[in-house]
Amino acid sequence: MDDSSPDFTDDRIQLRGAIVSALVDHRALSTDDVASVVEADTEIVQEQLHLMANTGQIEQRKTDNQDVWLSWKS
Repeated sequence: MDDSSPDFTDDRIQLRGAIVSALVDHRALSTDDVASVVEADTEIVQEQLHLMANTGQIEQRKTDNQDVWLSWKS
């Protein structure tokens, strides 16, 4: 991702840092829990988590009841 990308804004960088920090601290969280921990809009967090999963920064796993849990790939 380069500096000209629309996802490469100060707000997105701060959000990504907060998400990474939350996942490192907790090891695994649901999307709603990530949004709660970083105190950000759930829709924006979901969008950022999807991007991070697609680029291999985080891992997504579905539980038997289809909840999605996220973990930091260390």
